[in-house]
Amino acid sequence: MLRIGGVVALGAVDVVLGAALLVADGTLDRPDRAVLDALDPHLEWTWRQITGDVVVELLQPVVTGGLLVLLAVLATRRTGRRAGLLHALGMVAAVTVPLFVLKTVIDRPPVSGHGSSFPSGHEASLIAYLGTLARSRTTRAGRLAAARLVAVLAAAMAVALVVTGTHWLSDVIGGAALGSAALLAVPAPPVPLLPERLRRPRRRRAGGAGPDEGAPSPRRRTRSSTAERPS
Repeated sequence: MLRIGGVVALGAVDVVLGAALLVADGTLDRPDRAVLDALDPHLEWTWRQITGDVVVELLQPVVTGGLLVLLAVLATRRTGRRAGLLHALGMVAAVTVPLFVLKTVIDRPPVSGHGSSFPSGHEASLIAYLGTLARSRTTRAGRLAAARLVAVLAAAMAVALVVTGTHWLSDVIGGAALGSAALLAVPAPPVPLLPERLRRPRRRRAGGAGPDEGAPSPRRRTRSSTAERPS
């Protein structure tokens, strides 16, 4: 019996395949053009495009993928287990292989007219790689906080890709579905990839006594202290 994550992953795969068919026969060309004209009708390079270009460059696939692999390597050195690194490499393959196949089969030019734009590798990689880091948190609160951050970054990337003319809107939707499918299809990392917050150990006194061991309780009163207290 499939879990909820598996059902959502299958739904995401259906979205990718459906969008691929609609893009291949040109059905989404007019809606994509309408969205681009609404966001950037004159194709001018203003502060919005400059800001969007910064987001696109800072969170490109080589950056998010490199961050995932780097943290997996550090987790391997920290835990002595290679499972985290193998999981990270498997996630990279789960995104890269279908991305390459779809871009080869559906040779759709982007707004700039160079390359193949469907689906968006930027969006797919961000969701899959950073989502993997979020799923590796050991606490439920930590996973939720990291997931919210990934959702915000994915939304910012989606807007930046369309505003800068890097991808059409359907490319972004296809990339988001592909990244979500890979994230949910692959199990959660077997080891934490993000280091937890370290707590500084308490210092102990000589002789092995703790900081509070052997000291009188602040609430305990002695006769001498009571007698010496001024009236």
